Amino acid sequence: MTKKLDDFFTENENHILNFNNIKGQELSAFLDDMESYIEKITFKDGKKIESITNGQVRVLYNLINQTESLQELQLVRPKIAFVAAKQNSETSKKIIKSLLNIISKTEFEEQHQSIKNFMASFLHYHKFYNPSNN
Repeated sequence: MTKKLDDFFTENENHILNFNNIKGQELSAFLDDMESYIEKITFKDGKKIESITNGQVRVLYNLINQTESLQELQLVRPKIAFVAAKQNSETSKKIIKSLLNIISKTEFEEQHQSIKNFMASFLHYHKFYNPSNN
């Protein structure tokens, strides 16, 4: 379980890069950790806090999901950096910068596909905790 919000991506870098290969209890624990992280970036003391919106997560998901090769994934990094630059929330900026860091470490096509699937799961959990958030 991630101790600090800023640590989720750092602590789970290997899981994100190899998302498609995680199995069984390890996968379940990682998904629980992801869900917990998203809940923590959404609520504090039971109240909604300013964080990344569904629309912003959707933009990131679309940018990543539309890539068809590892090279395209790397070439989308400037667009993702632009999304980060437009954020008002420091939490949003940290999330996007952490995602950029992981993308920069992607070396194999299998990792590219893992990042795409990770982003789909991240989007779905985020929407679950932010049903009306754009």
